[in-house]
Amino acid sequence: MLIAATPVLQRLASGVRAQHERWDGRGYPDGLTGQRIPFAARVVACADAFDAITSRRSYMTRSSPHRAAVEAIEADAGTHFDPQVAAAVRGAYWKLRP
Repeated sequence: MLIAATPVLQRLASGVRAQHERWDGRGYPDGLTGQRIPFAARVVACADAFDAITSRRSYMTRSSPHRAAVEAIEADAGTHFDPQVAAAVRGAYWKLRP
């Protein structure tokens, strides 16, 4: 992995590698579960899902509102996402929403 070969970025390598792991172990590339998934990867997984749900994409003509993204992350807490990170996303949304 290129990031692992770059000294200043080496600390991020495990989080980047594990960003597609799932809390329940059904992710990839290593099938890690729960706390075995690096914390940075658990945060990135929620952030990536939020971005994917709320951003306009070339293959999607419509994006969903932020509340829908938070609800989708909450619905997958404990299976796809770390329940504590999902709760933090929810808390941040309700604290920062316009």
